[in-house]
Amino acid sequence: MSSVSMGEVIGRLQQEGLLEQGQASLAPAELGNAALATPWYLRFMVGFGAWLAAVFFMGFFTLLTHSKPAALFFGALLLIAAIATRRLDRGDFLNQLAFAASLSGQLLILFGSDIRSATGMALLVLALQGVTIAFYRDKTHRLLSTLVAIAALQALFFEWKWPYAAPALAGLLAMAFTHFWLQGAAYSTPTRDRLLRPIAYGLVIAMFGLLLPSMFPPAFNNDNPFYQHARHLWLSTVLLGAVLLYLVHVFLKERGLRPFGPLAWAGYDAVLLLMWPGLKAPGLIGALIVLLIGFRRGNRLLIGMALLFLAAFLSAYYYHLSISLLQKSAALAGSGAVLLALRWALLKLLPREEKNHAH
Repeated sequence: MSSVSMGEVIGRLQQEGLLEQGQASLAPAELGNAALATPWYLRFMVGFGAWLAAVFFMGFFTLLTHSKPAALFFGALLLIAAIATRRLDRGDFLNQLAFAASLSGQLLILFGSDIRSATGMALLVLALQGVTIAFYRDKTHRLLSTLVAIAALQALFFEWKWPYAAPALAGLLAMAFTHFWLQGAAYSTPTRDRLLRPIAYGLVIAMFGLLLPSMFPPAFNNDNPFYQHARHLWLSTVLLGAVLLYLVHVFLKERGLRPFGPLAWAGYDAVLLLMWPGLKAPGLIGALIVLLIGFRRGNRLLIGMALLFLAAFLSAYYYHLSISLLQKSAALAGSGAVLLALRWALLKLLPREEKNHAH
């Protein structure tokens, strides 16, 4: 049976009057897009099959790697093969198989390295994540590698007993992803975008993770070493507040408003006022930073992440406050009254030409 090309099929349809000229020019592109749009359940089954194959594959390597030098060799071999396979980009099955092989290879390298100290292990993890971020062309893997790298840094700070390092890191991460999202046009090339965008998302998630202890006010009085850095979260508040002040300045400048006009001072004063309760709740400021960036960029994912973290943060913080329900109710009512009063003051005090920008 002879094969028929797509052009012949379109020509016959035109001859029979079943396809117009305008439709004929669009048909190849539409058919190509339809062919590329694999149903989600098929992709899920392909991915499941790839990970299942990787489990059996790793079982085979586990039987071979009774010694640590062998584990180190096969781990490096797996990691190199995973990077090369992902660069080929030959379909979901091979891509998922490469993902699993990369993680398995890194675990074998960590096992075969024979490093006994926590510092050495954390540094090796950082080095592996640097390799995968630079050479493994996959957004999900780069996001995961960014999170693992931040966790390794946190482990180093814990091992070196640097209580100020983690709170400072949260502020530095906010500065890094704020720079990326505000200067997005500078990273508009496809290669840079594939590299930097997953890292930027990873920095946002990592910042939220570092601010999690501030959800629980009792952590400030806890003698557990894990909560030691919670006593220094004021440093996160100072750095995050500086980022928020910078965002207010940038937004005013973009809209052509006076940097020291009534609207500007209202924004600066609001940030400074917010930093007072934020001394023990820096997660509130961190969520607002991500929320503002999400609105500016029109990024629904950032907006959703910020709102989800903000809701979880306020709920947990409110629940763990060591005050009575009556006092909690009074705090909520007072907060609402202050916000309504601020809105009224902004609408009354702003000059008429700036009221259009009051939102």
